[in-house]
Amino acid sequence: VSIFVYYFKYVAGDLALYATFTLLMRVPQVLGAWLAQHYLKLFKSPGRALSVLYCAYGLLLAANFFVSPASHLMAFWIFTVASSLLFGMSYSLIYIIIPDLVDYGESLTGVRNDGGVSATMDFANKVGMAIGTSGMGFVLAALGFSANMPQTPQVMMGINALMFIAPGILSILIGVLFLWYRLDRTVLHADEK
Repeated sequence: VSIFVYYFKYVAGDLALYATFTLLMRVPQVLGAWLAQHYLKLFKSPGRALSVLYCAYGLLLAANFFVSPASHLMAFWIFTVASSLLFGMSYSLIYIIIPDLVDYGESLTGVRNDGGVSATMDFANKVGMAIGTSGMGFVLAALGFSANMPQTPQVMMGINALMFIAPGILSILIGVLFLWYRLDRTVLHADEK
């Protein structure tokens, strides 16, 4: 989240746009969470559904790298709304795999470990946020960032890349990894037939 402030202050040049950005990001995320249940019905596998969502989200983020709010504000808002909708859907659907993982673990070990799976997922989420936030500081320092000063083109490019390219690439990689996720109700309950 801290990269948002840097982006609007230094790259977009208008910190007042941050409030509109937040609104146009959060409302579609909530709508995406609701739409996720209907989207999932289009796919036989949660892995494929998540793969498509993460890849599309990553591509939209990467595309927003090339759209400056200073010169193409409406296009910037459209990309923001579209990518936020996909993020809301993927963030909601990621939690549907927890029961599948718990059921699969129970079928292998005979022990049901709901809390362990949820705690591991939450811990990984926290570690990722910590790495992302601290990593942003290291990258900006390496590029020569100096607070409350006009930034060099190199620093502004780095902020823009941290805002859109880095999470876009990571999302696409996650999407590709979900191609190998095979757990679904038919796999988990195959022995009951």
